[in-house]
Formats: sequence, C-alpha cells, structure tokens
Amino acid sequence: MVLDIKSIPNLLFERSKIDNVGIGSKSNSEIWNCAGINFIPLNTDTDTFRAESGARIADAGLGEMFLFANVTLPDRAVISEVKVFGEVQSGTVDWHLFRILLGNIVGEEQTEMAAAALNTSDKTISNNLVDNENYSYYLRADKLEDGDAIVGAWIKYTV
Repeated sequence: MVLDIKSIPNLLFERSKIDNVGIGSKSNSEIWNCAGINFIPLNTDTDTFRAESGARIADAGLGEMFLFANVTLPDRAVISEVKVFGEVQSGTVDWHLFRILLGNIVGEEQTEMAAAALNTSDKTISNNLVDNENYSYYLRADKLEDGDAIVGAWIKYTV
C-alpha cells in the first residue's frame, strides 16, 4: 500500500478532532458512596443514635450532635462534587468534607475541602487532589438534633 503524501495533513487533522472530543481519554468518572449507618457519633457516651433502614438517626434530646464517616478514595483521584443526604426535623444540618495531615496531633492540621447544608451538593472543592500518602479524609455532619437522620453520602471523582 502506498500512502499519498497529500493525505497526511488530513489524517493529522482528523486525529486531532478525535482527541479533542475525548475519545480514548484515560480519565474515568467514578462515585464513592456510603450509607448513613457508616456515620458514627463523636461522643459515644452521651450521643444516642439508632440505625434504621441503613440510616443513622439522632435519638436523644441532648442538644446538638455530630456524626463522622471515613472516606476512602484512590490516591491521585480528583474530587469534583460531594453531597450528604438526610432528613432534618427542624433547623439546619450542615456537612463538611475534611482532610487531616497524617502523623500530626489530632485537630492540628485539618483542612475543610467542601461544605453545604444537608441534601445540597458542593462542587467547589478545595485541595481536590487526593493524597493518601500524607492525608486521610472524612465527612462530618453537624448539629443533629432529636429525629434528624443521615441517610448517606456520595463523592464524585475522576482517576
């Protein structure tokens, strides 16, 4: 087979058009999720929660309570959106995504990456590149009161 020299620019142009639309792209969009039952209370001695249908429900009228869930994403993943789901009886429940520097004293080097009200997503992620060598990650739901529930959460990311 003989290749006509005049056709080379057209072949190059066609290839660049294909690349520009993302065909053959190596990045994949993924979703990590967890059920509300994966959220645990900060003060297990005083905060009372019950598990029901996979959700974590505040069960004591002791004031505002906090729930935490570990997040495990692939190293070098890029987080693009986060959302925590639940039910609020009254008031507002907020959620936060944090990263914490490994090897430091608790609470010394935590960085908030995303935050919003329950059932609202956040797409403005700071420090969105996952670095499992230096950081661990967790979600926190704030100020749950009697009857409030965390149903679950998801994080969208690319690898």
